[in-house]
Amino acid sequence: MEGSPSRRSRRLALAAGTVLLCVVLAELLCRWLVPPPMQVEVQVSQPVLVPADASDKVLRLTKRPGQGGVYVQTPTGRRLRPSTTAVIEKHAISGAQVELRTNSLGYRGPELGEKTGRRILFLGDSITFADYLPEEESFVRQVETLARGKGLDWETVNAGVGSISLKTELAILLETGLSVQPDVVVLGWYLNDFQDSPGVEVHSPGFLARHSRLAFALSRLGKPDPGVGVLQVPWKKWWAEWTQDDLPGLVAGNPERAAFYQEVGTAFYDWGGAWSPHAWEEMRPLLAEFVRVSRRAGALPVWLAFPARPQVEAAFDASLPQQRLAEVADELDVPLLDLLPLLREVDGRTEAPLFYDQCHHTSEASRALAQAIFTWLETL
Repeated sequence: MEGSPSRRSRRLALAAGTVLLCVVLAELLCRWLVPPPMQVEVQVSQPVLVPADASDKVLRLTKRPGQGGVYVQTPTGRRLRPSTTAVIEKHAISGAQVELRTNSLGYRGPELGEKTGRRILFLGDSITFADYLPEEESFVRQVETLARGKGLDWETVNAGVGSISLKTELAILLETGLSVQPDVVVLGWYLNDFQDSPGVEVHSPGFLARHSRLAFALSRLGKPDPGVGVLQVPWKKWWAEWTQDDLPGLVAGNPERAAFYQEVGTAFYDWGGAWSPHAWEEMRPLLAEFVRVSRRAGALPVWLAFPARPQVEAAFDASLPQQRLAEVADELDVPLLDLLPLLREVDGRTEAPLFYDQCHHTSEASRALAQAIFTWLETL
């Protein structure tokens, strides 16, 4: 015989109360054991994994510092082999013979001694690394030379690595960059910095995960850890959406614009992807994490924005990605030097080429960049 309605109500209330109490206890336990959700998670490996034979290694390479040569792979992406000298005969980009030397941290340049003045750490990809130029012609080293020529005790540190993106650059900053006690952390941003990399995750926790540690813990169950190797962003889907939603308005029936944005579409897996809103969904939290980590360490974060060659040579304003970066810089109160106007101005007054390809700068462009960067840093 069933109980009275009031008895059933009491049982339901008791059951609901028991469930609620269990949820509350589970939430409290998770708040004690589970760290709060973060948009950016980095699997930092300390120390960086390198081959056992990395010390004082001398290499002779043909065209590029390839994997198994200057480059080594770690759980959080590509690095330079520490304590290595490599002579590259007839570099594939510049055609020059280039000597690369790395210090014990895997940075291009000499061993770092005791800090005496203003130490400026440069992070970036192959544009910053500049392995196709002699070290003294790289803009990173030239900034130091210009500073010391004016009696300033500056030391520039080149932590650039070829073919990496924001994710790996952030991992380098956390693994070794902060250990050099930089006063300034310079991020050399390029249009393809949205690309993926192992060991670093960007995710957007939902409403429940942001407000409940239990919900966050449950959402992470069964999620695989990122492994070694380069992952792929869904650029084909981004390209299809951009082609349908954005491209017609950008072209607006103009043949010059049509030719430019055809290049953007062709390179959407690379620099062209910076025109996609999805790329900025990936990059915004990483840029914010750069700022948070740098400031927490007492360093000033600043950004350089490097353009692609077609942007410099376009007959119209093609700076949409730089405009988006400027919006993020304003939000985070970060100094930003957009180098597109400088290179457009230099390109307009010189016959000398500024690029070897889509993004890598000639010696002349490197000198102009160094002067502009030094002048700007001097004001900060």
